[in-house]
Amino acid sequence: MTSDASVAFHIRFVTEKHNDLKVSLKQLVETLVGEKIDAKTSQAKDTLKRSNDLKASLSKQDYPAWLNPLIEGLNHFIGSRWKQKNLIEHLINNLDSINNHKWVFEKSEKYFV
Repeated sequence: MTSDASVAFHIRFVTEKHNDLKVSLKQLVETLVGEKIDAKTSQAKDTLKRSNDLKASLSKQDYPAWLNPLIEGLNHFIGSRWKQKNLIEHLINNLDSINNHKWVFEKSEKYFV
């Protein structure tokens, strides 16, 4: 696989993980406005899993600024340190950045031998 093909593969892979996260976040928002408490926690756990999947596919230098705070907020909500209101406020403040994030990875010859 050429370096260009490798980079293209990685961008497709990360974009797929990001899209999975965006779908889960949309479902989480819809669940949070509902009445079923168990469904809220369950959906938050799914969103946390997808957030961690995305994180695992990136090097630390490529983490977007919103990723670690999202993971922390979901952990706080699941662990009952945050109320629903706190998570909703966090999502309102960050959903635009999450949904509109564009993945750009700089090509460096030192990584491709």
